[in-house]
Amino acid sequence: MHDLSQPAESGQPVLWNTPLARNLGLPPVDRASDGTFRAEFDLGDRFIGNKSIFGGWLACLVDHLGAVATLDSISDRSAFSTAEITVKFLRPVFPGRLCARTAIQSANIRIVDLAVELRQGDELCVTASVTQAITKG
Repeated sequence: MHDLSQPAESGQPVLWNTPLARNLGLPPVDRASDGTFRAEFDLGDRFIGNKSIFGGWLACLVDHLGAVATLDSISDRSAFSTAEITVKFLRPVFPGRLCARTAIQSANIRIVDLAVELRQGDELCVTASVTQAITKG
């Protein structure tokens, strides 16, 4: 479990360790042995909209997860930007434990496509797809 108010530990992707990510309350993301990227953390009431977690923050979390996975997969001489995000809110997300999983679906020298899932317990709450456009840095 990560304390969202603290910077990431060393070894986390560089993208996490930025003032922007910390200011937005975005969690550190770990690379799992199966090649996926995961974050598991407790949501307090900081991001509550109308009794549930604000959907805009969840969309920001989706973008963050896709960015960390992309950053891990591209060369040091490349840069990227988010070209498209599609977020489907299947059910509300409430304060409490949230598990996020990101997997690269396909990648080439110009595009990385990713899938993201957000779960609370056994409930699938959010699915998303993210497309990152890769450029030479």
